[in-house]
Amino acid sequence: MTSDSLGVYVPVDPSIARDDFLAMNPLGQVPTLVLDHGQRGQVVITQLTAVLSYVSCLRDSHGMSGRDALEQAKVQEWLSYISATFTITGFTQIFRPTRVVGEAAFEEVLQAVRNVGYEIVVAGLYHVETRLDDSGFAVGYHLTVVDFLLWTVWGWADRAGLRTQTDRVSKLRGVVERVGKVERLQDVLAREKGEDRVD
Repeated sequence: MTSDSLGVYVPVDPSIARDDFLAMNPLGQVPTLVLDHGQRGQVVITQLTAVLSYVSCLRDSHGMSGRDALEQAKVQEWLSYISATFTITGFTQIFRPTRVVGEAAFEEVLQAVRNVGYEIVVAGLYHVETRLDDSGFAVGYHLTVVDFLLWTVWGWADRAGLRTQTDRVSKLRGVVERVGKVERLQDVLAREKGEDRVD
């Protein structure tokens, strides 16, 4: 989403075989960005914060990675927190509990892992709410890559059945609603819906 808002939309290839994916990224985790870097050849960037930082720097004039050193540091702080809290722990435990306890775990164990994930996500949403001001943006007074990532987190929370919790975070809702009005984001969503992609 963020990359298209900067004018560099590249769709995910859903047809890639797992072995081919592991050859690019032995960790087997998304996101993975593969670039043709001229003399360096193919370069692979992995990990959420690294991919988002790279993409946001492609159109630095937009200030997506921050407009000065302080904003850039705050963007990195937010990305690290969101990645560690929501992506690595909370939502992984909700949507893929077997990554935590293995494929052979009993359903009761899987549900216990999911429950911990729900607690982490809810606490994380409330923490985000306390860190936001009334500007409608996570960093500074303009859109950054953080706002788009919070929009994504909001969607995951809704998918996880946490809509009643999102009703209690009005500042975060304001950020999400502002991002949702970005025309290029709407274009990407329409394009991906037309291509029958799943989130």
